[in-house]
Formats: sequence, C-alpha cells, structure tokens
Amino acid sequence: MKGLKKIIFMAAAICVCLAACSGKKSTDYAETPEAAVQSAMEALQTLDLETFNALTDNYVSTERNWLGIPVRRRYRVFSELQQPGILEGAKEKANRAFAEKIVENLTWEITGAETEGERSVISVRITNTDMSDVMGRYTVHVLEKMTDGKGTGLKELFEEIAEADYDRGGVLPYLDEAEGSVTTDVVVTVCRENGRWIMKITDPLIEAFMGNFGAGEFSGEVKARIEELEEEYEKKMVQWGEDFGSRIGQWLEGIFN
Repeated sequence: MKGLKKIIFMAAAICVCLAACSGKKSTDYAETPEAAVQSAMEALQTLDLETFNALTDNYVSTERNWLGIPVRRRYRVFSELQQPGILEGAKEKANRAFAEKIVENLTWEITGAETEGERSVISVRITNTDMSDVMGRYTVHVLEKMTDGKGTGLKELFEEIAEADYDRGGVLPYLDEAEGSVTTDVVVTVCRENGRWIMKITDPLIEAFMGNFGAGEFSGEVKARIEELEEEYEKKMVQWGEDFGSRIGQWLEGIFN
C-alpha cells in the first residue's frame, strides 16, 4: 500500500498545479536580463500571465482540431485558465483562488548576475509561505476517509481526486493552514531570443515560487501519520478480502446445497 500515498499525491497535484489566471496585456520587453527576471516575477506575483508568458518560455505548444482551431494550449506553469474559449465556472474560480493563494506572500531578490553575450545567469533568492506539507496533509485527509469509509474506500478516493481542484473539500483549506516561510536560492538562465531577453522556466524555479508545494517532502509528523494510516488501510483491505471471501463461500454453498 506504500504506492497509495504516491497515487493520491500525484493525482491531486496534477489537478491543482494546472490552475492559473491571466491578466492585463503587456507588450513591453525587458532591455536587460535582470529587468527580464524582475518583470517576470512581478507579473507572476500579480498573476499577469500574458506578460509572464511574453517574458519567459512558459508557453509550450497548441493542439488544434482538424479545422485548425486551437482546442488546447500547454504551458509549463499555470495552464488551465489559459485555455482557448474557456468560460469561468466553479472549477475556474477555484483554480483562480488556488493561484492567488500560491503567490499571496511571494517575494524575491536578485542577488547576482553574470552575462556573456546573449546568455545570462541570474541568482534569485525567493521566499514564500512554506507549503511543503499542504499535499501531505491533504493525503492524510484522503487516507482517513478511505480508512473510515465502507468497503474498500476507493469510492472516497475517487471522489476526493475528482474534486481536488475545487474549493469544496479540496486542497484550498490546507493552503489556508500553511504556516511559516521558506527561502530558496535559485539560479535562473535568461537568453536573448529574437531581440528579447527570455527567462527559462525550470523545476527548481517552480518549486521555489510555489513554496515547495509539490516537492513531495513532508515533515516528520505528516510522514508518520501517513505511514500509520497506510498500515491501517492495509489491515482493512486484508479484513475486507477475508469477509468478501467468506460471503462468496456462503453464497456458493447456498447454490449447490
């Protein structure tokens, strides 16, 4: 059952980590690598995703239907609310709330820069709310429901994953409970492309500005509780299997006797 924790964590993280918002349009481009990083971080902090995309390599690709009409766009971060023809409903509002919470306490400081030709390496110190335990506490919540639920508890698992990106019963309450702060030094590469300085999005950068939200490293307390619940759930499944086998045996006896 050790893989159960990973399934819950990955499924929920995929749901919520695609959330995003887009904001005001900007056609201004940074004249220096440092300015590009500063402007990109400012756009990120205010969820001005159009400006953020213009200053970074966040955009990946566009999928089109047979008529050539865009049906899906891929971004490295904050993707779901940048989709073609999207209307804001309950899911989008929850995603917006998630994104706002992620960047609510985001701060940064450029601590160094080395530029050679059309490539620059920028050192950035990023501070945000410590969200490393958020998905761990959410995993505890799901495992508790599965352990306390009837039968195998898989119904509770599927319901939770389906609603992971919604405000009701999802991840947002655990974001609200996040405490403390975490500071990470990140090295960012900025390249000059088509006359513009473009900041490259990397996994360390994403982890830093999201306060280690999806890093998968939980505190000792949360790890211990997850292991305890996994053991309880494993015992429950063994008992369920024995009970199920007994019921099948009784059913067969009733047929043939």
